[in-house]
Amino acid sequence: MRKYLFFAIALVAGTLAFTSCEPNNPNKPESQEIDPKEVTAKDIVGEWLLDSVIFNNEYGYYQMDRQLITVRTNDLDVRDRKKNAYTVKDGIITVNYSKNEWNDVDDSYTATYEIVSFDKGLKRAELKEHVEYIDGDQPVEGYMHYYLSVLPEPTGKDLDINEANIKGAWLCAYYEHYAEGETAIKEVSPHFEFEFFGDNHKFAWLMGVSAVDGYFDTGFWWFKPGYMYMTVAYNKTLSDYNEDDLYWWKIEKLTEDYMILSHRDDGYAEVCHFVRRDMSFPSEK
Repeated sequence: MRKYLFFAIALVAGTLAFTSCEPNNPNKPESQEIDPKEVTAKDIVGEWLLDSVIFNNEYGYYQMDRQLITVRTNDLDVRDRKKNAYTVKDGIITVNYSKNEWNDVDDSYTATYEIVSFDKGLKRAELKEHVEYIDGDQPVEGYMHYYLSVLPEPTGKDLDINEANIKGAWLCAYYEHYAEGETAIKEVSPHFEFEFFGDNHKFAWLMGVSAVDGYFDTGFWWFKPGYMYMTVAYNKTLSDYNEDDLYWWKIEKLTEDYMILSHRDDGYAEVCHFVRRDMSFPSEK
């Protein structure tokens, strides 16, 4: 399993840097690499997913630090630091981070990121930051490489919503939460979460918590027209479940590459966005 998970995570990071254009599919944008020094503030406005972080070219703890970064014309939000002013000039992004919202101490600081590569068409970027800190009593120095892409949107050919077209491996890209009368909140998991839908109601859920380790569980999934349900088994068998008691997800959209599931109840809604991955059903081997 450890070997499997390492390559699964490497696959995710690789898609950020090496996605190629597909001219035969008009629903997919084409690659347009530009000189990092030509990147402007206008180019980086949007909702970005920090999907991978690598320190000194090695996977480690920071590899799993996925997060949503919302960039506006003059400032950006990241986790508990809101409205952080930034500038973009000559291939360098400088961010003046505000203090954490949960902390009364003024822990604001300034960080500088070099734009290593920027794809204006696919909206993908690699940034590099020089860092120095003390680990225990040992000084540590090196470079953080950040791999980012804008939040994905549905691409690919629309598919009939049926069991056969759902089967396969999916990565949860991000969630949306809605409460009646409130603005939708978008979130990403700090870990990679894969869901696998196999034959004979077979289901697997895998969460990567480091570059070489993670949690893996199996269970069942069901389909009925327009809806699906999935669960980890927790020592139950298929016959232990009553269809009327299941937490059914509505399948809002299904394409070759993308799936949107939603569940709405009493003024609250949760929406999950999935992107397809070319991965085999996991095993303990």
